[in-house]
Amino acid sequence: MGHILLPVKESEQRITAFQNALQQHHLDGAIVVGTTNMYYLSGTMQSGALYVPAAGPAILMVRRSLERAQIESPMQNIVPFSSYRAFHDILQQFGLPTPATIGVEYSMPMDAFGRMEKYVKGTFKDIQGLLAKCRSRKTAYEIDLLFEAGRRHVENFSRIPSLFRGNMTELELGAAIEYQMLLLGHHGMSNIQTWGNRLHIGYVSAGDSGYYPHMFDGPGGCKGICPAVPELGSQRPINKDEPVLIDLAFGYQGYHVDMTRIFCRGKLPQEALDAQKRCIEVQQWVAEKLKPGNVPSQIYQDIMERLKALNWDEHFMGYGDRAVKFLGHGVGLAVDEYPAIAKGFDEPLEAGMTLAVEPKKVIPGLGVVGIENTWLIMENGDARKMTEMDDEIQVLPT
Repeated sequence: MGHILLPVKESEQRITAFQNALQQHHLDGAIVVGTTNMYYLSGTMQSGALYVPAAGPAILMVRRSLERAQIESPMQNIVPFSSYRAFHDILQQFGLPTPATIGVEYSMPMDAFGRMEKYVKGTFKDIQGLLAKCRSRKTAYEIDLLFEAGRRHVENFSRIPSLFRGNMTELELGAAIEYQMLLLGHHGMSNIQTWGNRLHIGYVSAGDSGYYPHMFDGPGGCKGICPAVPELGSQRPINKDEPVLIDLAFGYQGYHVDMTRIFCRGKLPQEALDAQKRCIEVQQWVAEKLKPGNVPSQIYQDIMERLKALNWDEHFMGYGDRAVKFLGHGVGLAVDEYPAIAKGFDEPLEAGMTLAVEPKKVIPGLGVVGIENTWLIMENGDARKMTEMDDEIQVLPT
């Protein structure tokens, strides 16, 4: 599969929606420098800046590579850009006024912001949240790409048992899976937007590795390759009769789905089988509430209260006090998109949002069981699973 370029109408639709958001928040314009947000609006990732006025033509100002930007982006206004010293002159060339109130991504490095504010004068406001909300409502074009990512990821997971060889380590199985994912069209890395976090493809964690302490904000764990790269898997062998947590994101043409399945060589104790069944049940409880108008924070509260009443909240979503405080998260151009199913996310869900739901349970001394699938919120009716595969424990050859 070659490069799929962003259609003109898709770029125009996204920029118009973002301009409407700027107007609603009384911003004169926005300077977008984050590569993911730049790609979302313009169809290309380059060194430079995308200026989007609240009204009028957007301008892609490119340091490097101007030629590639002209190949990839459907935008009409693509110009060379050496520094922000030229910012106001470029705006004048397109008949745009100098903005007084300017939206910027507060997640940008401070040195980059310093270079910007040296020449761009005005009042700066954070637009990270505005862009996240624009990106959360997927278009039909994006939904098609996400379903294709889901189809390929299901194919990936279905082939994992055939990759396994006796006495494999976590890392050896992880490497075999990664190679397979690349052949299936995975783009080789996973995009994380939370500052300080990173994710390669995910992890393969056997037994108690599944709840090994980890900096990543997720319910599972991974000892990883080394302290500098606590990812993918370790040299720990995959033993019989223990759960193997395989949590992987699949990126296709920029768009990610997230998926987890539990594998096992041999048999798991009844406690683990019962916990897996309950996690699948919790996933269904959440999925039934993924409808336009429902509020993520209320969904989270309802589910957690229900589990507490069942005395099942201990070691749910992580070991002890390491448990994370969410049940799911948005996915799209990043693995950690808006919204999360968690406290503080008080705006209603909307049709077109895509979320990964991942109830997981730690069984101390044994490992982690659970499930994760990516779901599409529909305008009418139940949410649709984008990673359609059996949720039960998968068998590895002994």
